[in-house]
Amino acid sequence: MVETELIKKYYHGRIDTDVMSGWEAGKKGLKDAPSHFTGTRFFRWLDGLSAWEKRRKDKSTIVIGYKPGGEKYERRRAGYVSRRIMVTQFERAGCIGEVTVIHMDHATGKLKKHECSI
Repeated sequence: MVETELIKKYYHGRIDTDVMSGWEAGKKGLKDAPSHFTGTRFFRWLDGLSAWEKRRKDKSTIVIGYKPGGEKYERRRAGYVSRRIMVTQFERAGCIGEVTVIHMDHATGKLKKHECSI
């Protein structure tokens, strides 16, 4: 899917370079607009950033593991959470063996499944 097609799902105005710049800044985790953006350009940048925030909320992470007694241990988190962080949390919770991490993208319908070992 082309990036502009994805942005159109979350922003219904005209997509220009300022909106794209805000979208890209959101992907990188930046919260401050470039200092030369003033007035309308600043608000268009904020529109792109808020579109990315909406996009980020359309993802979720599900992690499934098992404790030593065979008890199922499952966590669901909103947004994309890295495998490393989730596997470390499951290790601290006492899970052993295989941990399945599933990343769901509700906007595009994509599903990524990863098998990790502790």
